[in-house]
Amino acid sequence: MRRPHRGGEGQDHRRCLSGGFGGQASGDRGAGEAIAFACDIIRSIRVFAQETDLDVQVRVGIHTGPVVGGVVGSRRYAYDYWGDTMNVASRVEGIAQPGGIAVSESTYLSARTAMPFSGAELHTLKGVGEVKIFRIDRASVCGEDEGPIA
Repeated sequence: MRRPHRGGEGQDHRRCLSGGFGGQASGDRGAGEAIAFACDIIRSIRVFAQETDLDVQVRVGIHTGPVVGGVVGSRRYAYDYWGDTMNVASRVEGIAQPGGIAVSESTYLSARTAMPFSGAELHTLKGVGEVKIFRIDRASVCGEDEGPIA
């Protein structure tokens, strides 16, 4: 996990979360499972915001690819992931709208037969170049009535 950006009120606070979606044992389910998890996070944050009367939203960016993971630290251990996949996912997250899910082309290709996506949008990502980004229709994928927000 990356530490949150320390900003003032109204600024984005980012945290990159990586999980064991996919890997060697899951076959082609990893991208779909990551998207389902993103839906769960967005729903949970919405409930939290309503219960606390705070204006809290999350944006999700998902990229599929290889990563390197390991334990870091000598006093306080933490497990972390590194690599281009993590960097691209962070950039894709920056493109998503608050309450939305944006995915890279590799994630889209892994999940395109399981759920609807928007058409491709070309974006230039810092340190990466031009990439195709797809957005999730939350209403049909996450079972929400608020329509597509991505």
